[in-house]
Amino acid sequence: MPFEAYLPAGFSHNHENLMFDVLARSLETVCTKRLEPHVLIGNMTFDGVGLDAILLKPDAVCVIELKNYGGMIHFSENFEWFADEVVVQGGGDGNPFQQTRRYKFTLMDYLRRRQSQFLREQREVNWYHISGLVLFGKDIHFDEQLPPSIGRWFHICDQRTVAQRLAALHSRELQFSPEELAGIVRSLELGPQHQYVGSAPQPATFVPPDAQPAKLRFRIIYHRDSRFRECQARMRAAGGPRCQGAVQVLAMLNEAGRGVNAFATLPCERQQRIPNSTIYTINQFCQLVAFALEDSLYPWFLGDQEEVAQWIAANEGLT
Repeated sequence: MPFEAYLPAGFSHNHENLMFDVLARSLETVCTKRLEPHVLIGNMTFDGVGLDAILLKPDAVCVIELKNYGGMIHFSENFEWFADEVVVQGGGDGNPFQQTRRYKFTLMDYLRRRQSQFLREQREVNWYHISGLVLFGKDIHFDEQLPPSIGRWFHICDQRTVAQRLAALHSRELQFSPEELAGIVRSLELGPQHQYVGSAPQPATFVPPDAQPAKLRFRIIYHRDSRFRECQARMRAAGGPRCQGAVQVLAMLNEAGRGVNAFATLPCERQQRIPNSTIYTINQFCQLVAFALEDSLYPWFLGDQEEVAQWIAANEGLT
């Protein structure tokens, strides 16, 4: 396949899940037009160091660091970065460049030690040519010139241009066959159960006014007796379509809070066994149980179809 994405476990922060989802969809749109394979892997640990994402392609490997900032970006090799007047955190490192550089060397050492597991014929691979990219989740303006020694491998962009930037990466020192890329994935112990099931956004189509989502401003209320937060964390950690469903629910709740009832377009079932409850089907592996009372929406339970059925049976008559 031209594009595959893996997310063995959801991220601990919601903005990272949302950013990964947008990134995966953007790459799928760009890479489906290409013949060579592209593999996006999110939230993996290498020698005890957690990386947000990496991209593998026949002529490039790239470490991707996610940052939930936007605005005018100021780069520094040794000192703080700024997004407008806000300091851009670099994890435990001084700034995002130093953070990404450390992650590059972590991945470089990890792959070098294991290359005999996935190279079809033993040869020297110059892993130093791994790239690094800091991806901002909000629109940025960056017009500074990076030092040539840094600009050869290090990139800064936002979601508007990241797919094209990643697809254009190329190094003559990193050349892999499709079988070798698949071998890298296997060496990371990733399988079909870890695949991130996403699809490229569909072209916009005309929707009659009476078929558009209702403009109704909900108050999103997380009741102290609900298990929604716990369920959301569990679904994110499950990876794959369960994680994708949890991310989509979060995005739809945010839209509802802004006045767009995105839930109106979902398959749903009013549940008579629990008054005022509705089951929304997000995807094949994710359903949401919520209560809608006047102008308030109470997300209550999130799980797959079997888990939701069990929860309904155990809570019949809940009011």
